[in-house]
Amino acid sequence: MASNAVEKRYAAIGALVERYLPKATEYTLPEGTKAVDIAADIRDLSGLGRTDRWKGTVEQWASMVEERPEDIKHIEWAIRQGCVYAGYAAD
Repeated sequence: MASNAVEKRYAAIGALVERYLPKATEYTLPEGTKAVDIAADIRDLSGLGRTDRWKGTVEQWASMVEERPEDIKHIEWAIRQGCVYAGYAAD
C-alpha cells in the first residue's frame, strides 16, 4: 500500500499529464500554452517530496520540456518520458 505522500505525487503527475497531453492523435497543446509554462507546473511538483531523488527527477523533467520549446512533438515526448521517471521517483 502506498503512503499518502506517494498517492499525492501520483495524483499530481496524472493531473499534469491530463492537462497537457493532447487527446487527439495530432500534436497540439492547449491554446496559448508554452513550454516554459509546462515546466513551471512540473517544477511545482517538487514540493510534494523531500528526497533529492524526487527533486532531481522533477527538475530533469522540467528541463526536458524546455529543451526544444518550439517542437511540440518533443514537448509531448518529454511530458510522457518525464512522467515515467517521476512515477518511479514518486515511491
